Amino acid sequence: MAFTRLCQYSSTILCATGGLACICVVMAIVMFPGDPKVNIRREDVTLTDVEDYVIKNINPDNIRQTLRYLTTGTHLGGTEQELDMARYIGSRWQQQGLDQVHFVPYQVLLSYPSPTIPNLIKILDSAGQVVWVSAAKQKPLYAPEEASPDIPFTFIGYSAPANVTGDVVYVYYGREEDFDFVAASGVDISGKIVLARYGAIFRSNIPHGRSRCTREMARQPQRYL
Repeated sequence: MAFTRLCQYSSTILCATGGLACICVVMAIVMFPGDPKVNIRREDVTLTDVEDYVIKNINPDNIRQTLRYLTTGTHLGGTEQELDMARYIGSRWQQQGLDQVHFVPYQVLLSYPSPTIPNLIKILDSAGQVVWVSAAKQKPLYAPEEASPDIPFTFIGYSAPANVTGDVVYVYYGREEDFDFVAASGVDISGKIVLARYGAIFRSNIPHGRSRCTREMARQPQRYL
């Protein structure tokens, strides 16, 4: 279950964009400024020179610290935390000599989970009694901050808010060939909940495959008997 609303969103833009080549040209100008002690002409600096310079001067500790900072907290799109991340990246770019860094605000339709009602999967027995309930949040795996109360309930963006009850059909990864196999086996998925593994295809493609399978079975029922 997710709720969609229109939000003001800010994106950090590097004005001197245009691909890796353009960025390397900017870096070449910064790194080879024509110091008389170096005595090298800018036109003699090749893309390979810049690539070699970058590779030799990369600091893994800086990368590690930056990634750590960017991943220690929540930053859903359109939230204040996400804006803080954008400001942080913008300030880092300016510190590195890119003075044409600015923010471009725009409105975008984003999806959020309810802050009070978790999204749960429940298994019921034949009497309608609950025998198993899924966790509202993913179990922390790597770091203590994964248990932060600021982390939202698990959700799939842009999914419709609803409560659905029905029989379950396992469809492996939910690919077209998986739905074709289910249909060829004579299993009707109409009005049922399909359970798919995570992976192999993008999650939003699974409902499209289900819709296609349902339409095909309704249009050509004799094919799947």
